[in-house]
Amino acid sequence: MTQPPQQEAPPGGMTACLAEQRTGLPGPSAKSRRAVAAPVPRREARSGRSIHRLFAEQAEAVPLFTAMVHAGKELRYRELNAQANRIARLLADRGAGRGQFVALSAEPSPELLAGLLGILKSGAACLLDESGTLTGGRSIPGFGGAAVGLAAPGRKEALSRGRAAGGTSWLALDDGLLTEGEAPEAVPAVSADDEALVVCRPTPLGTRVTRLTHGTLAEACCREISAAGITSSDSAAWLPGCGSAAFVRSALPFLLAGADVHLLGGELADNPSALHRSLGGMSAAFLPEEACAPLLAQGRLSLRLLYAGGPRWKRVELPAAGRTDEAGQTGCGRPASGTAAQPDVHAE
Repeated sequence: MTQPPQQEAPPGGMTACLAEQRTGLPGPSAKSRRAVAAPVPRREARSGRSIHRLFAEQAEAVPLFTAMVHAGKELRYRELNAQANRIARLLADRGAGRGQFVALSAEPSPELLAGLLGILKSGAACLLDESGTLTGGRSIPGFGGAAVGLAAPGRKEALSRGRAAGGTSWLALDDGLLTEGEAPEAVPAVSADDEALVVCRPTPLGTRVTRLTHGTLAEACCREISAAGITSSDSAAWLPGCGSAAFVRSALPFLLAGADVHLLGGELADNPSALHRSLGGMSAAFLPEEACAPLLAQGRLSLRLLYAGGPRWKRVELPAAGRTDEAGQTGCGRPASGTAAQPDVHAE
């Protein structure tokens, strides 16, 4: 295996298992076992780190912790990392590597995160398609196109029809791709200045392109973990509608901290009472702005962090931790002073 460059050498804090893993306590995904800060690199050790390396170290430290919950199914850190390794091996076999792009087209889902991590583990950069109609980037100024792409099963057929024009061979992010075969941990030799994530979003004036290097993306995630105080005891929830890029860049800090990521059903957006019940026990939530006021009107919330908007998130203040004030009115939430502009992991 090719040895990674020096900046990829894991810092001491990221290689040690959490205390509850070392002691062999039962039920590692239980919240009572998880009130321990996840090992986050010291600030001086962040420069040059990569998202896929940080995630792999977290998966090694907390393999049995729940990484994501979607449609009633739990995916543990060990399983998500294994899926990413399988994708990386397949992409590498198809020629993907450093200096190349792999297109990704999927709604917020476990498959989206596995696809992103797998692309990065192959050494390539992820070209995240927000429109569902791109053909691998050939129509985007500055791109030579992607030879291969990953797509949700429902999108693969439509995207494949554009292959003649775009030159991209699309693979479906289905069970066969995610579960078949074994693959060793992939640690490609990338640098902090290599591109990691390129987001293409359609606007009325054309396609907007945002480019992030490995160093920039990892630094933004680590900064958000520190600023928000995210630990392995946290659980964060998302409602659909925020877009794939906003979901990815909001979920990554929680995954790098060993926390749970819960993707809720879209039907909850129009049912504040059911949404309120679903957020019980959660410590953070990312919601469409229009859902916040009806939700907070339901009464006390267990949330510590509430974000509204997407793709640019703003932190919403929870007056008195969601309790009613002296006038008997429940705060409907407003941007907290000085927090409207979030760290780069949320803002573009």
